[in-house]
Amino acid sequence: HKERNFVVVGDQVLFEPDAEVDFDAEGQPKETDLPRGVIQHAFSRHSRIARRDPLHPEWEHVMLANIDLLVVVASVFHPEVRWGLIDRFLVQAELEGLPAAIVLNKVDLLDNPKLATPEFLERYQRRVAIYRNIGYEVFEICALKPKKTQADVKKLRELFKGKLIGFAGHSGVGKSSLLNLMKPEFEQIVD
Repeated sequence: HKERNFVVVGDQVLFEPDAEVDFDAEGQPKETDLPRGVIQHAFSRHSRIARRDPLHPEWEHVMLANIDLLVVVASVFHPEVRWGLIDRFLVQAELEGLPAAIVLNKVDLLDNPKLATPEFLERYQRRVAIYRNIGYEVFEICALKPKKTQADVKKLRELFKGKLIGFAGHSGVGKSSLLNLMKPEFEQIVD
């Protein structure tokens, strides 16, 4: 048992539902949409994203399993893009043999001269060009205002079609907004 988590998001499992029903304080059955039960078996993984456990280097911390594509999501501002995080996820995807793409969200903020200084714009454009030149698909979108970036949103929909996607990125970059854009029926709450 050298894994920190035995079952992770994306694992395919044999699940036996629990026949017991929980009751509230008034003796009424509790309503829940969450299944309860016991995982009897976890099937082999065909892909994964993992890292070494910092407290136990011999242990592996698997974070995602069985995905077809890793999508690294970053925002241009609020929070500002962290190129190092994108690089770390791309390296991990390469080590695992997984295809990866980059989504840069909130590109409408590049029009704000108080945020997007000429120096920032030059660094931003140079970095995007590097990723594209080495073969990564980079999508520049505004998930909350998709009409501004319709072409890239359409390309993303085509890329995602029929695939199990793993989203990775810092909090607040727009992962839930992107999910709402692609699958509105999921209704993810965004701030």
